[in-house]
Amino acid sequence: MEHWTRYWNTTNALNSFAEGEYSTNYQGDILHFWERILKDTPQHSTIIDLASGNGALAVLAYQYGVSHRYNFNIHAVDASDVGVAGRLTSFPSSVADALANIAFHSNTFIENMPFDDASADLLISQYGLEYSELNRSLIECARVLKAGGRLCALMHHTDSVIVKDSKAGLRVLEHLFAKNGFHTQCMALLAHARDLLGKGGSIHDDALFQTLNKQLLDTAKHDIDHFSDSNERLWFDSFLSKITPFLYRVSQDSHRCCAQYFHDLTLYRHRLKDQIHASMDHRKVTALRVALMANGFEVSFTPMYMDGNQVGIAMIAIKLS
Repeated sequence: MEHWTRYWNTTNALNSFAEGEYSTNYQGDILHFWERILKDTPQHSTIIDLASGNGALAVLAYQYGVSHRYNFNIHAVDASDVGVAGRLTSFPSSVADALANIAFHSNTFIENMPFDDASADLLISQYGLEYSELNRSLIECARVLKAGGRLCALMHHTDSVIVKDSKAGLRVLEHLFAKNGFHTQCMALLAHARDLLGKGGSIHDDALFQTLNKQLLDTAKHDIDHFSDSNERLWFDSFLSKITPFLYRVSQDSHRCCAQYFHDLTLYRHRLKDQIHASMDHRKVTALRVALMANGFEVSFTPMYMDGNQVGIAMIAIKLS
């Protein structure tokens, strides 16, 4: 879980799939989907954001409730150690105010939530429910929902541009970390430079440093040619742009800084693997439909699009009794 805990505690993004203007709010069809859900939710309802991360969806629900005087009671659960409460000043004031009024439950799995039976009116999840053990989490969702309550989710799908892009990123990372590949050569070069500089030597007239440096440059050029796919090349260029400063301005500290960045990339690789593994496909959607019906739900699924590209699959499930 370190790969998620570190992410949520080192980013000001509220969600894990967008940056910039999309990092603290929702846009387009995704926003309209959730506003329709919230519009049909009675005043004073208890809403639980499942696998909330830093609380993007919970914030949306809170702000909608305030602006429409719905007075929602909002909780957010996440399996990682989300530390939002201690970082409120790092968010815009409107977001910080919303976060301060949401009850966060860190280190809490959807499969075992600390809520009474039939205590929730609405369970919501964006790119989160599918990461859980669905055979267990659906039973738990049915337990905490009131009769007539809804479980609404937007889930990753193998046909979405998000997942396709993540697969491209994972291919690049796997290549970078391949045995005797770029990562190994980069760390060997910087380790030698660290030791050499620590002894008062110079990298400019050291034969081994020059050999290792040429080897790394040749590998980088080969990798650039290797990634002919435009998405893969964008991923590679992004990673390389973060690494090259350590190589152009080599110091004794370059090895430590680069090692930390590669550690962060390792955690990133785990998050991408989690996402790809959790993504829904036709088989999983069919199995989820059957499981929901077995747990007393009426359910519908709809592909979700944004700017003409599929970004997931939306689900609305109503607990019948």
